Amino acid sequence: MLEMSVRNGVLHGQRVYALQGPLLMENVAEFLRTLREETAREVILDLSGVPRTDSSGIGALVQILVRYRKNQQELVLSGPNGFVLAALDITGVRSLFRVHPTLAEAQTA
Repeated sequence: MLEMSVRNGVLHGQRVYALQGPLLMENVAEFLRTLREETAREVILDLSGVPRTDSSGIGALVQILVRYRKNQQELVLSGPNGFVLAALDITGVRSLFRVHPTLAEAQTA
């Protein structure tokens, strides 16, 4: 089960979504529904609580990235573990994202 909590970031116009649980085919619909409605200029996904993802999860991240770019929003990933980074690498999409090792770095970069 994927849980998401949301709060304002340290900079004006930032929203931080902290994800807890795997980002998988079973839960990407709700993930997408929530993030499609976000209007903040910069959205940071704190992935430090995501132990794994599958191709559906990666696809959802790319869908949100494309949508945000069309709307002049930014999507930033923070704290992904080795499994999530490997999934981004294997699918060839890691270079599309701004990725930071910690939430603190993502909020101030």
